[in-house]
Amino acid sequence: MPQPSVGRIVHYVGPLVEYGDGTFRPGPCQAAIVTNVIEPGAPDAYVDLTVFTPNGQLLDGAVKYDGERSDGETWHWPEQV
Repeated sequence: MPQPSVGRIVHYVGPLVEYGDGTFRPGPCQAAIVTNVIEPGAPDAYVDLTVFTPNGQLLDGAVKYDGERSDGETWHWPEQV
């Protein structure tokens, strides 16, 4: 797995959203740029992000990696298409 570095594009998963059936699921996946790596050298490092949303930009700090995309407020590498 690649290591995160400043300027890399990643995907940000928004906070958990409650649905009508009482379950919680991760929010939408959005494009983000790494602005700081908190644990350089670690492939699953915590990072600071600038997230691009339909309504503008969002800054989020100390975002954890989640390759399974099962939790909210996390980042992962973009899927290869």
